Amino acid sequence: MAQSTFNMSFEALGKIYIPASYVKFLEASGARVVPIFNNLTEDETKKLFYSINGAVFPGGKVNMLTSGYTNVSRTIFELAKATYDEGGYFPIMGMCLGHHILAMLVNGNTDDRVPTDSQNMTAPLNLPENYRDSKLFRDIPQERLRIFNGTLITSHFHIFSFPIKLFQESKELKDFYRVLTTNIDRRGVEFVSTMEARKYPFYSTQWHPEKPAFEWASEKAIPHFQESIELSQYFSNFFVQEARLSKNRFSSQKEENVAMIYNHNPLHTGIDEYSMFSQVYLFD
Repeated sequence: MAQSTFNMSFEALGKIYIPASYVKFLEASGARVVPIFNNLTEDETKKLFYSINGAVFPGGKVNMLTSGYTNVSRTIFELAKATYDEGGYFPIMGMCLGHHILAMLVNGNTDDRVPTDSQNMTAPLNLPENYRDSKLFRDIPQERLRIFNGTLITSHFHIFSFPIKLFQESKELKDFYRVLTTNIDRRGVEFVSTMEARKYPFYSTQWHPEKPAFEWASEKAIPHFQESIELSQYFSNFFVQEARLSKNRFSSQKEENVAMIYNHNPLHTGIDEYSMFSQVYLFD
């Protein structure tokens, strides 16, 4: 999912962008990537939806209620639910902002995030005792649990979060999602850091599984040690395997070829000390 470059350090180079790390995150597990532009009409979004096998809602900075990112995400979310209810399959993974969007779409389309001191922070995964009951974590290797739980292995880059209290008090959120992990910010606020839908193949993380292998800003809290890469690969493999269950297809090979991210080249933005990303895809 693309979003506006407004107020980004590379704003002058294009109107919308996709961080290349999300593309690489999926390609590393055998997927091919199609950009979902944030200015699609509802009809264009529907056509693309039935051509692709899943969607990633990435992190970023947009208006949660009115942005093109939100509008296109909402259409995909509703189509994915309807597809599952009719016997089909279309997985969605949200990260950071995408995590917020997936919660908001269930919680009455209201932005109930709270400020948290969690920008540029690492944290453990904090798996619960019954983690094997979840789809997302049930296949994590046993020998990795101690490292995943006890090590500062996840990257957080957010100033707003959904507090665990909201999920405990909101019937809509509690009935739709299962909270899998929480973390605590620097001021002691507990927030939801991983969740999955109880019924639908929807998954989301407040943290960034795409960063450890592909983002290299030296001043950022991004762990690059082996276990963080393994956790990233676990998430990538999981989601791509979910996407393989979808039967959506492009109507022709030509249409598929034209839609691919291969038609665009990422720009090295890591030379800019203010950039969050090593590379981005920019579009007009």
